[in-house]
Amino acid sequence: GRVHAAHQRSFEREKKMPPFGVVLQVVFLQLVVVTCSRRVDGVLASGNFRVAIIGAGVGGSAAAHYIRNSLQQESFNGGVAIDVFERSDRLCGRLRSMTVDGQEYEVGAAVAHPKNKYMADLLEISGLQKLAAATGDFGLVPAAGKYISLGDASKSWSEDFHLLFRYGHYIVELDLILGYLFSEFSDVYELQAQTPPRTFATLHDFLQALPASANFTGLSGRGFSEFLKSEGLPGELINELVSATVQAVYNQDGDTITALSGMTSLARSANDRYWSVLGGNQRLCESLLTKANATVNLNQTVTHIRYNDESSLSVTVQLPGGLLAEEQYDFVVIAAPINMANISLEGFPTALPAFNPGVGQRTTSTLVKGDVNLTFFGLSESAPVPWVFAMPAGNGLPVSLIERTPPVDGSATQGRPVWKVQSTDAVPEEFLNTVFPGNSAVVTHTFEFAYPHFAVPNALGPLQLSPRLIYNSGIEWASSAMEMSCISAKNSALLVAKEAAAAARARSASSHG
Repeated sequence: GRVHAAHQRSFEREKKMPPFGVVLQVVFLQLVVVTCSRRVDGVLASGNFRVAIIGAGVGGSAAAHYIRNSLQQESFNGGVAIDVFERSDRLCGRLRSMTVDGQEYEVGAAVAHPKNKYMADLLEISGLQKLAAATGDFGLVPAAGKYISLGDASKSWSEDFHLLFRYGHYIVELDLILGYLFSEFSDVYELQAQTPPRTFATLHDFLQALPASANFTGLSGRGFSEFLKSEGLPGELINELVSATVQAVYNQDGDTITALSGMTSLARSANDRYWSVLGGNQRLCESLLTKANATVNLNQTVTHIRYNDESSLSVTVQLPGGLLAEEQYDFVVIAAPINMANISLEGFPTALPAFNPGVGQRTTSTLVKGDVNLTFFGLSESAPVPWVFAMPAGNGLPVSLIERTPPVDGSATQGRPVWKVQSTDAVPEEFLNTVFPGNSAVVTHTFEFAYPHFAVPNALGPLQLSPRLIYNSGIEWASSAMEMSCISAKNSALLVAKEAAAAARARSASSHG
């Protein structure tokens, strides 16, 4: 026999939702049961085909949805059981909103690109609505007391008069380069939709499957600034607009970040506008997990994954209070950075592929309610207030972005505006009081792993560590974005379905032999 202990979290959406999010009813049940489970053809005697997902962020939530849909197409006695383990006390990982004066504002991953197919599809499936990103005038702050206006952030770079005037035809060339690469990258959707669908065990396989002319593998191994210079773009454009954009998105500079990640940061140049989820991006995770009928376990840390045999893995979980529980699964999907999760992988018959040992990039989001001191940026007090202040690398300021932000429900901010200030570390109080004199509210959240710290050379690691063990978060070491996590989630589900179907065929052949 075997003793199992589990804290299970069940949740459902209330019929009447408050204006700033979804209320989740949380019911924790302490269960201690003695079972005598045995494996029958790779499926627990209980009849459920079991999948564990580690991490309840956008990648884990999308993986739960895609796996549920993929395995419903296969025949498994008793159906599919999906358990999601999250070590924190909340869902949605880096999708997070916070309250300022009774209104909710995004502090985590904020917007999706208009060409993000999977994000748009998942939004529709979830029955949620888009909220068009609010934008206005933006400019660069190369140093305190200096501001360079670059026009309207809602326009394509190649259509913005201010950018054309400052950078000439080079801004059009940059737009064309970005458009071409984004178009070629979109081939991944066709690859994953074809019959049979393409699956990828490594990042190298994934990037190599995309059009060779774009050389995405090469872009992952060279610096962004160096790549743009090789394309004939001038230093002024790279050191100003490109540098400020990379700083705003990834808190890195163009010299050290990989060209592939730098490309992702410049997605702002699309003709259409960004969007977010009406009511808060975290609602997408909540909805996907509900529709996947997943059992979500909060405050539970996976400590070990052990190979049992060719048909099962054991997952050890530390429960609140320190109690350990162990369960068997047919598949395990790791939707969290392994080097941050500290998961021990044990007993596998062959050596596991090396995953990227790099470090995470810390990012701090600070919400400030107040009026901006325009004179700090060299503007007159009567000047129109820009929407975005972007900071190129080396400007000597302790922040990388100052951006006006609206509430997640699409309403107008009550009273003075709210600004999101992005930085690596906590912003000095003196700086905040100087830039926002007389501010009435300041709330802060730090993401210790907001995304990988992209560096050249960049190791292209695995997306599958072993049969039945999949590394969904491995894709982030190529580029980190909500859509990238969804692409990897789709790949994880296809890998699970492919292996499950192969196992079913083997069982069928054996029974008829």
